[in-house]
Amino acid sequence: MRSVAAERPIFVAPGTEEVRPVVEEIRMQLEQKGFGLLPPAEVRIEAMSEPDEEQWLNRASAFVQCLGVTAAKDAEAEFGRVQLLNQRARQQSLPQFLWRDSKIPLAALGYDPTYQQFVESLGEIPDSTASELADEIAEYLKQQAAGSSPEQPLIAFIEVPADALSQFDQLKEGIDTDDCLLFPLKPPEQGEIRQIQIERKARQAFFHECHVILLMYCMANQLPWLTSAIINYERDITVVRRELDRCPKPVVIDYIGEAQALGATIGVDVIFWEKGSDPDELWRQLRSLAA
Repeated sequence: MRSVAAERPIFVAPGTEEVRPVVEEIRMQLEQKGFGLLPPAEVRIEAMSEPDEEQWLNRASAFVQCLGVTAAKDAEAEFGRVQLLNQRARQQSLPQFLWRDSKIPLAALGYDPTYQQFVESLGEIPDSTASELADEIAEYLKQQAAGSSPEQPLIAFIEVPADALSQFDQLKEGIDTDDCLLFPLKPPEQGEIRQIQIERKARQAFFHECHVILLMYCMANQLPWLTSAIINYERDITVVRRELDRCPKPVVIDYIGEAQALGATIGVDVIFWEKGSDPDELWRQLRSLAA
């Protein structure tokens, strides 16, 4: 199985007008090294929407930003787009690679104290050319890939109907978290309806990370839900397939032994999992299917 990190593109932030030539040079250097890049080259920072930024950052392996004199601040806004984009990348815990023209003193940013404070908070940014920064990024990601386990964790997105949550909890108890990572990770709050459902756009963002999609089938009355979920996932996966060289694989975990015919009819893999079975065996089968 290939490393997930190796499949993820680099987010190169669109710069403001004065640093755009440097951004374009960095993009060219990284493309020549074989890296995929986000966002598309024609996107301008002034036109980026927050949902698009979030989706692109969710998919990225690293964040690259060239800091100019201007902050790309909208009228009446407290913070400029340059600062907000940097903050979102930090929230994603992405490694950051920054460029700034050291010949321009920080005092030149004094026209906008908020932006000046932001740039100062980033600390000393080493002098580098676009080519040198691209080399640094490539070397970092190469080292990250070399340091990864040769057998990456199986990353699975799980959707569970509300009346199957007790089985889901039993399944989770047997998961080796070093071997399998699950999305969604956040448990429901006390008193919430415990049905794990995520809107389509968010699901598609998860798909860029996942190797398998687990759909749990525990009761005969869930068959309409299961059929609808598989159809929806197949439609959503078509979107991801245009962007990646791999796609997550839908797999039905069948607790009652009645989903085999459905699987054969609509072409999905079905794993029959009896209560009390060894969870390790389940994850071995999933890893085999996802490889």
